[in-house]
Amino acid sequence: MSSNPCQPPDRAAERGRPGLFAATLLAAVALLAALAAPCVRGYVYTHDDLGAFHLPLRAFYAEQLRRGEPFDWTPQLFCGFYLTGEGQAGTYHPLHLLLYRVLPLEAAWAGELLASYVFLLGGTYLFLRRLLGGGCKGSGARVPRACRQCTGKMPVAPCDQRGSAVRSRWGRRDAALFGSLAFTFSGFNLLHFVHPNAIAVVAHIPWLLWAIDVMLVEPDRRRVAAAQVGIALLTGSEMLLGYPQYVWFSLLAEGAYALCVIHGSRRVGGSSAVAVGFAADGCHAARASNEPADALTPTLFPRETGPKRNLEEDVRLGGTGVSPVHGQDARGTLQPSGKGYSVPLGGSPFRHAIGPCSRLALAKLAGLMLGGVQLLPTLDWLTHSVRRSVDAGFTNAGSLHPWNLVQLVAPYLFTHRVAGRNTHELGIYVGAVPLMQNVWLVTCRRQWGRLRRPVVAALVFGAIALLLALGKYAPVYGVQRLLPIVGRFRFPCRYTVLAALCAALAAAVALALLARQQERGEKTPWRRMRPVGIVVLLSLTAATTGMLLRGRPFIAATPALLAGPLLIGSAAVLLALSARGSRAALVGLVLFCAADLGYYGMSYAVYPHAERLDAYVAETSTPPSPPDGRVLADVHVLADVHVLADVHVLADVHARCAGHARCAGLPTPHHGSSRLHTGNQMTLRGWHRADGYAALAPARNLDYRGLPALRAAGVRWVRRSEATEAIAGLIDRGPHWLEVPDPLPRIRLVTHTLPSHDPARDVARIPLESVALVDEPLDLPSGVPGKAATLAERPGRLRVRVDCPSEQLLVVSESYHPGWRAEVDDRRLPVVRANGDFLGCVVPPGVHDVVLEFRAKSLSAGLIVSCLGLAMVAAIIVGHVLQAARASSTPRRDAGADHAAPAPEAEPVVETEEEPCPVG
Repeated sequence: MSSNPCQPPDRAAERGRPGLFAATLLAAVALLAALAAPCVRGYVYTHDDLGAFHLPLRAFYAEQLRRGEPFDWTPQLFCGFYLTGEGQAGTYHPLHLLLYRVLPLEAAWAGELLASYVFLLGGTYLFLRRLLGGGCKGSGARVPRACRQCTGKMPVAPCDQRGSAVRSRWGRRDAALFGSLAFTFSGFNLLHFVHPNAIAVVAHIPWLLWAIDVMLVEPDRRRVAAAQVGIALLTGSEMLLGYPQYVWFSLLAEGAYALCVIHGSRRVGGSSAVAVGFAADGCHAARASNEPADALTPTLFPRETGPKRNLEEDVRLGGTGVSPVHGQDARGTLQPSGKGYSVPLGGSPFRHAIGPCSRLALAKLAGLMLGGVQLLPTLDWLTHSVRRSVDAGFTNAGSLHPWNLVQLVAPYLFTHRVAGRNTHELGIYVGAVPLMQNVWLVTCRRQWGRLRRPVVAALVFGAIALLLALGKYAPVYGVQRLLPIVGRFRFPCRYTVLAALCAALAAAVALALLARQQERGEKTPWRRMRPVGIVVLLSLTAATTGMLLRGRPFIAATPALLAGPLLIGSAAVLLALSARGSRAALVGLVLFCAADLGYYGMSYAVYPHAERLDAYVAETSTPPSPPDGRVLADVHVLADVHVLADVHVLADVHARCAGHARCAGLPTPHHGSSRLHTGNQMTLRGWHRADGYAALAPARNLDYRGLPALRAAGVRWVRRSEATEAIAGLIDRGPHWLEVPDPLPRIRLVTHTLPSHDPARDVARIPLESVALVDEPLDLPSGVPGKAATLAERPGRLRVRVDCPSEQLLVVSESYHPGWRAEVDDRRLPVVRANGDFLGCVVPPGVHDVVLEFRAKSLSAGLIVSCLGLAMVAAIIVGHVLQAARASSTPRRDAGADHAAPAPEAEPVVETEEEPCPVG
């Protein structure tokens, strides 16, 4: 015990066992090294969406940055595509701008993918250390004696000579690092390596939870200010990554955590106590009233103090039930209550949480505004995409079938590891060790101590997330469809990311309890290991059932069937030995967990599909000619609306490549569907597509199963498939390709227009060389079509010289969007929709230069909103600076001055042997 009561307690328990921490750190570094090994060898990651969607768009993005040209519109897909509106490239994120502007494509690509896991590992570690340590300053510190130097006889937290509470003891670093490893490399996060922007958003969640905890419970004004600004910047970063569904998951986690903090603080110091830990409210109020602010702030989730426990006993046991603070009566003295010392401000404790919660809401609002340059274009493009109207069948797509719960005890039971073919979406394996630790933790409820609330909250929230992941198989998910924007999200199975976070949190607590139990020489009775044995039996049952069904196409081979019981059984043995006091088994538990999770995730998403970029591009299947005209690879029609490319899910590439796992560019099957979808790899070889692969594919008015629509789009080559074989008039050019005869030029002038409300039908009834379909009648004089030639072109901008004897309609086979602007001799011209899906504008007679440029209002408005968000963040910083200046200018009374009210006498605190927190 320290001789000076004002000094922090010993940090040995906080550091945990050096050997266990070193083993966990080694395992985490090894997993990061294994993840980065392909890029170190000069390879690029190409599995599934990485090569089919993200890499081609990043290549275009990097090239535009290198040239210093706009990147918001790309002509490579869908006859023109609002790249910023689609969102998944995260084009305005500062990290992306830096990486792809400074580094080569391969290095920037690897940096983007790997940075998310490093960021996630560090954020989860900090959050769990703070959570396991009790949260805020002083909240976890033991109080050996009254601090008479600063507060007289009041039994308060150890404090420094300035009267501010000392920093609390953090939680065990070995347990925090293990929980961070379990979440960072969980099955969900490694399987979703193919969705880099999703993992990037997930990496922000623990940092946001950490910042919210700091802002809500820290008494230090500077820390509160930094946390509020951090929340705003992190939220803005999430928004700029362009994946709203995962931002929604983050909001759910943040809201649930904030509510838990508020609910836990409302019981501090009795039923009428103020949540004094809420930011600087209570402490700064004491300072403003000339009282020393040396109060002990509450634990993050304080447990209730029983009626037989007095103040000194509760403080001695870890400060978990009460929080002595400087409440004042008319004389300015502290007022004791039946369960502790509380601030007698009266009213509901939730009323006093309004200030901290309003700061949190302000930070989130500033963050949302920071992401305006991405959010507004996405909302704009959503109204022009196939998702502008969706039904229950679409939003329920990707529901987690209850059979997939078997993965928890039999991860390799099914052929594709999941009940279905979409492995990375439906995989829910959290690892054998975290699963067994969660089961064991439930059996040790009496050892939870002051972590009872976070553990219960994690288990309940994880169960709710898993229930939502069932989608259409659970009635709860139907409520989400009533929400705006959120109701259009598909793949409810993605809610399992929140369940994985909760499982990792519980696993960290379990490891801390195991380590603390070994340090005390305690052993878990064998009867408490019965639930662990039941899980082993369930795994054996699943494997036995698989053996009986062997030969079915959805059941894996025998070695894969036996892997489940082997993993679960090994984890159970290591856990039992650890619970019985074996330190070597506890280290083995950590290493086994790392090996299990690393193989499960990386064997699917990383190592089978990494190769050199030039080889990957060379293997891409393209038409038998140099790039000339557009390519149509997929033809799909939605019910009652003619649209292109219902391209939502890309199957495993190797599933359709007849054993050649790297035949990039060949068609791959839609999960659960016989329809084929082709990735965007051919754009890496200079080809442009009339269709494409994207989440927000644009809605189409033409039916591209007909030759007239293909000619109007300037398509020259069509990939041979069952759907395209039925198109009459195509020319056979080999086993893979069909040629479109006489595709129309990209720009042309026409002298006749025909109003049409059904372009898909009417396009086959007109001579496309001289007539165009329009939405509204245009009065054009008859005559001979003039000439049009392209003078300059770059993505999103086209300069054309026209020469016509009369007013004529300039038709450009570039996708129509209201963001296009047309100018002739610095005079604005209206842009109309031509032939259902393309651009048109009426040009005057004579020789003129026409400039068509994409300048979407949503993008300019988004830039303004983002600037306002930056201004709001700056205002938050200025506000905290001014508030701190006012507080520092307020004169403070000397505690020993003659005019100070005497402190009330209190019973002396008897020094006893301290009982530390179970995990600290």
